[in-house]
Amino acid sequence: MVPTIVSLQDHLETIRQAEIDRVRGRLGPMTPEQELAVEALTRGIVNKIMHTPISALKSAAREPEATTVIDLVRRLFNLQEKRAKSSASGDTN
Repeated sequence: MVPTIVSLQDHLETIRQAEIDRVRGRLGPMTPEQELAVEALTRGIVNKIMHTPISALKSAAREPEATTVIDLVRRLFNLQEKRAKSSASGDTN
């Protein structure tokens, strides 16, 4: 379960960073305060998106269907590739 949560966090952080980088050119020069505001805004959005899947993973860990929920979250967020890389390095769910 923990590797899935970490993979989900990494995946969404990568998307967040890529989107900031993508629009940074259109925004032009930003003050440090504006940079902090963009960081806080995008982190807040990502955290809100992650809340439900992470809660579901944590609560499913106590249930027999934990593997099903983990697989579903991995599929929904396209985390299978990272799972294969983790498995190859000896990491497990």
